[in-house]
Amino acid sequence: GVVQTAYANGASTHYLQHDLGLQVVCTKTGVKHLHPAAHAYDVGIYFEANGHGTVLFKPSLVDRLQQVVAGGGQGAEAAS
Repeated sequence: GVVQTAYANGASTHYLQHDLGLQVVCTKTGVKHLHPAAHAYDVGIYFEANGHGTVLFKPSLVDRLQQVVAGGGQGAEAAS
């Protein structure tokens, strides 16, 4: 999921939702609001108004990906 503030460019929100099919949520301005909201996703992404951004990976997703790699890269079935 992608987390943005009200200061986000409306065109970027449209692109993320309609072209990429991602869920976009809006929070109050500030990392203290963006960061917790991003934790709700397996992969959470947020962008700050200053151009900086952060990507968070849920530990359970990292574990599943490591299992796939350890299994010889047999695909998503190996992580199930």
